[in-house]
Amino acid sequence: LARTHGAGPLLALLLNTETKDEGEELLDYAFPADDPDLAAVAPLKGVFLASCGIMRAQVGEELELLSFWSIDGRRQYKVSLRRIERWIQCIVLPGSVSDRTVHFFSDEAAGLVLLRHGRLSSLQGHFRQLDPIFRALGCMWQANSQCIEDGGTATALLYASLRVVTWCPLADDLKAEVSTRMDNWEQRWQATVSGQSLAQPEGYALFICQTLVSTSLTDRAFEACLRLCVLEGVLNSVSWSQ
Repeated sequence: LARTHGAGPLLALLLNTETKDEGEELLDYAFPADDPDLAAVAPLKGVFLASCGIMRAQVGEELELLSFWSIDGRRQYKVSLRRIERWIQCIVLPGSVSDRTVHFFSDEAAGLVLLRHGRLSSLQGHFRQLDPIFRALGCMWQANSQCIEDGGTATALLYASLRVVTWCPLADDLKAEVSTRMDNWEQRWQATVSGQSLAQPEGYALFICQTLVSTSLTDRAFEACLRLCVLEGVLNSVSWSQ
């Protein structure tokens, strides 16, 4: 995927599937607010929702992807649609991106919502609390010029391809030292919390700036670790790219 920084922002919409009355607003959330691209895409919210309903009614499956043109016909977009509770999450990127790329950002958005809030319904309509999530993903999108196309690549490796985190050149030299120190730390920690009702750590990931030195986490746990670091701004893909 070759892309310039002028290709357009990452857009996010939440459509309420339980609206009943004609004219009732079905767009519960949109990001980034007041963006001109969003203004061109938002009028198609009814088309997105209707397409999801038709697909589900006709074949019993969820609609996952749509390519479309803006209302003014000037720009092409691609949207990944995901049903979350009573909402349809729509992640919109320029139409030139691969299906894998738009699905990646859709998966990460859903994962970050789950990580921070558990359920969308727990927000009780205060959806602006989602802004940090989509801001983090938007920064990741804007900061990187390519995504890998290998459909078998794990999410954690796709994070690396986006330069959110890269392997530290000193990692191999420090491997034995890091392993020894982390083992010592874990032994001391276990002795300190003995008998207390505390969550047990799954492992560790050690970074120098934004380069990974060592990790003992499984792929699944490492993905969650990276999501949390991106969400909290620990791994700043924009500053890293600069």
